Amino acid sequence: MRFGAAIAGMSLLMAASSVQAAAPSAGVAEARRWAGLMDRGAYEQSWLEASEVFRQQTTKDAWVGTVGPIRDRFGAMSERNLIGEVDADTLSGVPGRGFKIVNFYSKFAGEPERVLESVVLMRDHGAWKVQDYYVK
Repeated sequence: MRFGAAIAGMSLLMAASSVQAAAPSAGVAEARRWAGLMDRGAYEQSWLEASEVFRQQTTKDAWVGTVGPIRDRFGAMSERNLIGEVDADTLSGVPGRGFKIVNFYSKFAGEPERVLESVVLMRDHGAWKVQDYYVK
């Protein structure tokens, strides 16, 4: 899958994050909402609702053709637990400023173990929009 920008943010998040007791931020809420599109197999809609930069870097057909078979293999999502979120002013290789990396431990019917699911968001016209998505 694509996921390039998330790798740099992953080590930062794993080192700096902790489970948050406070109400989730708007970024976490958007990451959960968008991941729900993926859970329902709404891959075209997930592309349409991603950031402008995301849509410029990946065509809708390429996104659906790549992510669909991979996510379908995971099966139905049964659990998604927030690990944490990290704000970053910039990410290497990604245009723009103002990012949020949101990590979850998620359980899927087709996977015996929990997987690490990362949603990288960026500010796009004043709102959090998905810039990258990573499952490991």
